[in-house]
Amino acid sequence: MRIIVLILLVTGILLHAVGSRRWFMPSNQHLLQQQAAGDLRTEDRFSRVSVEFLLLDGRVAGQVPSAEAREEAMTLIRGSVPAGRLFDHLEVVAPRDQPARVVIGADGAGWKLSGEVGDPALKEALAAALGSGRPIKNDLRVSDRVREPLWAGRAGELAALFFTQIPDGTLELAEREFGLRGRIKGEKARDGLVASVRAYLPEDGKLRNELQLLPDQPASLVAVREGGRVQLTGKLPDAPAVAALVGALDLAPLQVEQRLQGDARVETPAWSQALPAFLAGYFRQGPGRVEFQGKRLTIAGDRPASQGRGALDALLVPMRQAGCEITDLVRLVPDLEPEFRARLAGGNLALEGRWPDRSGLDRLLAGAKALGTTGLDSRIKVESAVRTTPGLEALPGLLQAFFTKRQAGEFLYDGKTLRVLGEVEGAAARDALIADLTRRLPPGMTLDSSGLRLAPPPPVPVPPPAMPPVPSPGKPGLAPWLVVQFGAAGRRIEGQLPGEADRKALTAAVAPQAPGMSLADALKISPDTAPAPWVEPISRFLPKFGALVPEGRLELREGKLTLSGQAPDPKTRDSLLAELAGALPNDLVKVEDKMTVREGGAMAESAPTFVVYFNAGSDWIRPDGRVEIDKAAAAASALPPGATVLVKGFADARGDSMSNQKLSELRAEAVRQGLLQRGLAAESLELIGVGDREASPGKSEDVWSKDRRVEIIAVRK
Repeated sequence: MRIIVLILLVTGILLHAVGSRRWFMPSNQHLLQQQAAGDLRTEDRFSRVSVEFLLLDGRVAGQVPSAEAREEAMTLIRGSVPAGRLFDHLEVVAPRDQPARVVIGADGAGWKLSGEVGDPALKEALAAALGSGRPIKNDLRVSDRVREPLWAGRAGELAALFFTQIPDGTLELAEREFGLRGRIKGEKARDGLVASVRAYLPEDGKLRNELQLLPDQPASLVAVREGGRVQLTGKLPDAPAVAALVGALDLAPLQVEQRLQGDARVETPAWSQALPAFLAGYFRQGPGRVEFQGKRLTIAGDRPASQGRGALDALLVPMRQAGCEITDLVRLVPDLEPEFRARLAGGNLALEGRWPDRSGLDRLLAGAKALGTTGLDSRIKVESAVRTTPGLEALPGLLQAFFTKRQAGEFLYDGKTLRVLGEVEGAAARDALIADLTRRLPPGMTLDSSGLRLAPPPPVPVPPPAMPPVPSPGKPGLAPWLVVQFGAAGRRIEGQLPGEADRKALTAAVAPQAPGMSLADALKISPDTAPAPWVEPISRFLPKFGALVPEGRLELREGKLTLSGQAPDPKTRDSLLAELAGALPNDLVKVEDKMTVREGGAMAESAPTFVVYFNAGSDWIRPDGRVEIDKAAAAASALPPGATVLVKGFADARGDSMSNQKLSELRAEAVRQGLLQRGLAAESLELIGVGDREASPGKSEDVWSKDRRVEIIAVRK
């Protein structure tokens, strides 16, 4: 009995031990039983291999990357099995070691898919998500070596999201990187799309954003003409559109001031091609305001009632055809009366007023030029609101009749009355002139000759006064002379003078006022020296010269006065020379300038002087002059703080000096205004007009055209 119980106990123990020999072999864990473990746990290739033992028999199942790996796994397991059979159910499967990549492109021709995926279902899902609205060229390749990406299940959803907002673009999907290319309207839409696509990426993924913004702002423009100036502000699609508009408004006598911006975000409006011609025609008719905002066009201004609305309606036809919604606020107002004034003085004929049309004005100017005056200055403005009267046609003939053989006079017309002023030599000549003018008057025009006066009789000649006797010169070799030297430590004066009074006057003028400075007086008095009439003006000049040129020297010998030393700036040097020349006429003393300008007193020699040229008798800035002003403003902005810019106006030699002086100042002021508009501070600009005082010699148009200018000179502090 004891033997039977022992046998049963041993049998139970054996059955329990055999039944417990069943397990799986993961790659990164210890095997449950050392007999079947081997070294499989150290190999990733065997991560999908499982081993199951029942009693002494075993079963091996799973996937391995190659036949060699299968043999190696079987060898390891067989070495762990003490007995029994081992059943091989291992499957060789190639590894998926390549990342997926999908490129979806869309254009007018259809869809194009390219790249490589590991699942055919993903290829079909993408084609289905794109729909059947366009032809699809599906060049996606399927490979069992390609891993399935994390976004595979949502690839169709991602493509639909992207191409709903960007019909023509490219979407690139890599394993951990997306690329977006195309054009989208608006920054807000772009940022929203980028954020939505980024949500599909893995946490450490990258997004390559190459989206471009489509124009999303309407074009805008405000154009205002006041007098002869047109101001432009707003935004247009690009720089060529701005240049085309400014070029179309380059109409004499208009001056264009533009603050337009070329912005790629601005949509190109349908009216862009018709805009330049419309603005040029509208402002050629007169002042007014034009405003564009998208498709809406608003026009305002006053137009003469005599012109009606026909010309304006013709200008608006192309704008309506371009789809503009027009708001017309133009008013028809009573016509202006013509005004004309002609003044002849000093050989220069000055014309002012307003005229209704260019052709009539050209006829008037031709008649004025036929008078043969020295200069002709025309400031007549053409304004469409001026009423046309019969007197305008008769004015050229009346002008010639009044000013022929006359040296001075004034001629005024207000649309109804012609008024003449001046002097006539003798009552008979006055009556003949009035009769000639009356005969030329058209119907409806009256003559006011109350301003014609009889010239006074010529003065009786008076004999010139007797000249005082010329003082006798001194002995030969005893001519007066003077040398004055200014220095930081002291001053020295030497020379030869005829009397004590002259010596005292010059010594007092040179005597230093600062403490510690000495004066070396080496002036000699000799009664045999000839008189020195230059003592008094030199005495008045020396204190100023010593203060402005601290290391200066003045030397006067044998009728020649030489100045040397270092002036602080060109303006100071010119001022000293001008003062000295006025006090010492050339027939008394000839002045020789050897002064230099202190370094830093002016701009470097390489700094250019910008020159703006003008038409005859005009202060209107031409287009080439506006370019020069732009350059000058850019150069002046680079000057150090406290620097000044000299704006110096000139006129040619024709006409009288007073008119030329005024014209040079007007030209300088026009350039100054241009510099102010370009951002220069008013306190940094210094204006001067020199008239015709520096005019070039000669009587040709080449010479005169070079004198009609303004120089812009930058000067340091």
